[in-house]
Amino acid sequence: MDLSLIITILGVIVGIISLYYTRKQTHVTENQASATDKSIIVTQENQITEHFTRAVEQLGAVDKEGNPAIEIRLGAISSLKIIADKSDEYYWPIMENLTAYLRKNSQVEYGERTFHFEYSNAHKESIEIEDRKMQDRVSLDIHAIITVIRRRRCFFNSDEDDHLDLRETNLREANFQGANLQGANLKWAYLGGANFREANLQDADLEDANLQEVVFVDADLSGANLTGTYLKGANLVDAKLKGVYLIGADFRKAFLQGINLQGAIPVLANFERVDLEGANLEDADLMGANLDRTNLKDVNLSGANLERTYLGGAYFEGTNLEGASLKNANLEYAKLKEAKKLTVDQLSKAKTLYKAELDEGLEEEVRAKGFGSLLDENPKNKNKEPNRITET
Repeated sequence: MDLSLIITILGVIVGIISLYYTRKQTHVTENQASATDKSIIVTQENQITEHFTRAVEQLGAVDKEGNPAIEIRLGAISSLKIIADKSDEYYWPIMENLTAYLRKNSQVEYGERTFHFEYSNAHKESIEIEDRKMQDRVSLDIHAIITVIRRRRCFFNSDEDDHLDLRETNLREANFQGANLQGANLKWAYLGGANFREANLQDADLEDANLQEVVFVDADLSGANLTGTYLKGANLVDAKLKGVYLIGADFRKAFLQGINLQGAIPVLANFERVDLEGANLEDADLMGANLDRTNLKDVNLSGANLERTYLGGAYFEGTNLEGASLKNANLEYAKLKEAKKLTVDQLSKAKTLYKAELDEGLEEEVRAKGFGSLLDENPKNKNKEPNRITET
């Protein structure tokens, strides 16, 4: 046999043997690497667990005098934020711990809760808001948690069970700009002066919350519950309030230009002297609401329920009243000139039109059809006993 052929065959055999051992060594190395990776993951998970446990414990840190150790607590909040950003497993437990901290350390203190609805001869409602003894501005640790919530990376849809629980918290002047608080529980919270500009508050529960001078510009409150809320001086310009529950809400001196209240339920709400110019109130239920001297210029009230609503002195230029119910509504001194889609049939069902200003042709038609007494008779001369509703 040729020597060169033998050498070639031997070379091939050596190559095959070398390849076999190389692959075997690679497999061993891969197994070792996999085991190392698993060990690293387990170690990292253990470290996260340790860091989480330690941070939660430090949330309650106190100094030698028993006062809150703010520096330690701030460090704990920072650690929890880092963990929440990295770990899906610990994200929601961290949110629950932080919101529980807010409920415990920034509580609203209430005096006696009293509601009093009184109907005067003009059927206006006066609402005595419950006495609340509020704390001073929130502390640094509370602000830090609010920042974590505002910047959190995960959000939950309205059909999920997990929602932020911030009920009965004092979050005065908090900055929630752009925050996703969809479905959050904010019942009985004190949020005076807070900033919710461009925030998502869809389906949030704000029942009986104090929202005095809160900024809701461009915020989405669709489907939210604002029953009994105190919104005096709040800014809701261009806010979305479609389908919102506003029963008994107080909007006095609030800024509401351009808001969308389509399908909302502001029954017994107080809009006294509020500027609603350009707002969408299509199909809204305003039964018994107070719109005393309210600016309703260019408002869409088509299909709205204005039954037993007080509209004395309200301004209706350009207002769309197509299909709106005015049954037993008080329209004394109302400025109804240039109102759109307003009919005699609607006006005939009103409680009074005393001193109301109508377009000349419409007024003539009202009188021609025998409803002139609504325009001429002062309802205050009927000497009827005023209705009163009192709840304590």
